[in-house]
Amino acid sequence: MTARIAPLPSTGNPADLQEMLDYGTAGTGGASNVFLTLAKNPELFVRWLAFSAEAYTEGRLASRQRELLILRTAWRCGSDYEWGQHARMGRAAGLTDEEIAGVADRPGAWEWSPLDEALLRVVDELVADHAVAPPTWETLARHLDEPALIEVLMVVGNYIGLAGFLNAVGVELEAGIAGIPSAHQENHQ
Repeated sequence: MTARIAPLPSTGNPADLQEMLDYGTAGTGGASNVFLTLAKNPELFVRWLAFSAEAYTEGRLASRQRELLILRTAWRCGSDYEWGQHARMGRAAGLTDEEIAGVADRPGAWEWSPLDEALLRVVDELVADHAVAPPTWETLARHLDEPALIEVLMVVGNYIGLAGFLNAVGVELEAGIAGIPSAHQENHQ
């Protein structure tokens, strides 16, 4: 799909906007097309970036847990861009290639810890029903305090919304970044 909204150029933007673009790109280790496209609405971009960046500050969730949530969200929402960027970021957070592949497999295809399994399941439930089933909540609550539970829900909600934007607009992956593995896409359908 060709991008429905072309991204801004990577340089030469107004100084305050360029600073935000550079901050976002540096903070993600190179994801720029998402920021360059969102910045076509600079007022919204600034507010969104401030909110979204909170997911990457030292929060209650470990980086590995956050990346599991985001990768499963990308998978469930069919977002090549989100998957490609966060497969890379997940490795940096300590996920193995096997774990990343396991995120995209059918439930139960990989042996996860009870908390990891509940993190993946909460994504499935939020995407499908916009709610969390009692058994999933109970498992999460055994391992996480209330601020962390809120963080789980907000991370998933933010990335569901972002996946919808990325898919609808057709934000293109940067060179060298792969989207969702095609073999896994067939299982998802």
